[in-house]
Amino acid sequence: MSVELTRRECGKGMTLTKIHDDKFKTFALSVRMTVPFDDEYSPVYPLVLDILATCTRRYPEKEQFSKVLTELYSASVSTSSSRAGNYLLLTITLNCLCDEYTIGKEKVSETAARLLIDCILDPFLEDGMLSQKYMKLCKSDMLDDIDAIINNKRRYASVLAKKRIFRGEITAISPYDHREAVASADIGTVTKAYHKLLRTAYFEIAVTGGSCDEKVGNMLVDSLGALEREPIVINDYNAPSPIKDEVCRDGEECEANQSQLIIAYKSKSYNEYAAKLFISMLGATPMSKLFMNVREKMSLCYYCDAVLIDLKNTFVITSGLDAKDIALAEKAIDDQVRAMQEGDFTDEEFENAKLFLSEAYLSNYDSKYDILMWFYYQFMHGSCDTPEEKGSKIKALTREDVIREAGGYKLDTVFVLRPREGGSADES
Repeated sequence: MSVELTRRECGKGMTLTKIHDDKFKTFALSVRMTVPFDDEYSPVYPLVLDILATCTRRYPEKEQFSKVLTELYSASVSTSSSRAGNYLLLTITLNCLCDEYTIGKEKVSETAARLLIDCILDPFLEDGMLSQKYMKLCKSDMLDDIDAIINNKRRYASVLAKKRIFRGEITAISPYDHREAVASADIGTVTKAYHKLLRTAYFEIAVTGGSCDEKVGNMLVDSLGALEREPIVINDYNAPSPIKDEVCRDGEECEANQSQLIIAYKSKSYNEYAAKLFISMLGATPMSKLFMNVREKMSLCYYCDAVLIDLKNTFVITSGLDAKDIALAEKAIDDQVRAMQEGDFTDEEFENAKLFLSEAYLSNYDSKYDILMWFYYQFMHGSCDTPEEKGSKIKALTREDVIREAGGYKLDTVFVLRPREGGSADES
């Protein structure tokens, strides 16, 4: 492994992870805040983070804030939100040049850490509330992103399908379902969400990339640790989705030129390594069965791929195709799944998939973000495997391991998004 990894608990509900690799000339300071996805403020938590990344009490105008970032050798502050099981993961990150590459080896890392701390703990307030002006701007951007979902038919179909696949589960809720809550949120609600986020979130602080002052991680730990908190306790990220007693078959119509076919399979058990190899062979590479047979040989679709929904014991096959080919494509897709379950694949396919996966794991070293996400993923699974170690475990799998894992999956949901009769629209 070319990186140095350390991780420690920093009191109740907080960890500090350091991932050092000298090949990077920049470093990233990040704070990931984990909350239950069914929290009352989940719809507006991403909005809170966007506001925090816009200004601080010391730099109340966006132009002032941007100028400070420019002076820090074009540093940047960004936010992101994602999901893991039944949890919402909210991250604010500051990227900055390493001290040793600045003019005169200026200690910019400490300044950067203070700025990130100010973003989180000392935002610009008006009468005790977060900025009304920047809330409106950030809300407008967020609503635009939500509205864009319906224009991307593949993504829109996925949102609709997940409502059927995960019926009655938190995972069925999408950003599209939060639109009304976001649109109606006032500054009072957003400010309350901010305070609850600081009080209850599980904090994961990370320093990733090239060399920076050893103090910076501890600066964040000390500042966030001084808060009066009641952080959530995360016992397990896994949230397996139960297999339906009967296969759910459903569909909708929309303005589009082509149909979207989404098929979900679920299992009662899960072997991470065997599952990833199975999905790679089935539909995650240009050499996979779905690509080579359903798309290329049979020409039934424009694309056809399989994705493992981690922590849910579920995989989903998505295909874009003409309406006339839906029935044929569904059968062809199921045939490929059955082929994997019956061991109908060559040793060459098996070994190529193992090589592809193990090599793909190594690519996580190419960026600060990827290697941090890699280890966060391992931590969620109670591991700290390096890409090399995980690649070795993949290479050690046998054909029987993959056949056994594939055999545990049962057809659960079939969803079709069809073009409306007589309608058309541009595909995205």
